[in-house]
Amino acid sequence: MIIDYHSLDEKKWYENGRIIHNWKSNFDFYYTILSLSNKYKNIFFYIKSKNYSWLKNSNFKNLVKNLKKQKNIKILNNKKKWTPDRSINFTDFAIAKYSSLSDQMLYLNKPVIVHNYEKFPGLIFNFSNKLLVKNSTELENKINAIMRNYNNYNKSLKMARKNLFYFKIKNNSLINLLTSLDKKL
Repeated sequence: MIIDYHSLDEKKWYENGRIIHNWKSNFDFYYTILSLSNKYKNIFFYIKSKNYSWLKNSNFKNLVKNLKKQKNIKILNNKKKWTPDRSINFTDFAIAKYSSLSDQMLYLNKPVIVHNYEKFPGLIFNFSNKLLVKNSTELENKINAIMRNYNNYNKSLKMARKNLFYFKIKNNSLINLLTSLDKKL
């Protein structure tokens, strides 16, 4: 599954230039996916968007046309059919711009490769290098590792998951939970 970050509507062109996940960033991400689809013909790339306004944005027109031509790319823009839960259950791993959906997939024990080209989310969140990629070489290396041995790759994410999702809480009490969260923060 390809998990993107939303693109602003064309009417909001001014705001677009003032955010990390702007049209250029998303265009580059989708172009990377298009390139990967040519290299990995045996992988199906299902694009799950926060919103699908980018499909109507003239800045993406030619790219969208090329994405739709690819036999191994499907854009999951039927939101009623392709709910987040169904999308996760249907796919084996994700390449993601960081989002709650990537967290959910990782939590449900599926590998996620987090796109960190603009140094987000790596500068803000304590992600493991096991999850982050900062260029196409690292991305392809992780895809190749998943293809070689899915289970081993997924097991290698155990510590990253533990650091992101689990707290050791004594006696399972509210006071201990709050104390544990306070220490983490």
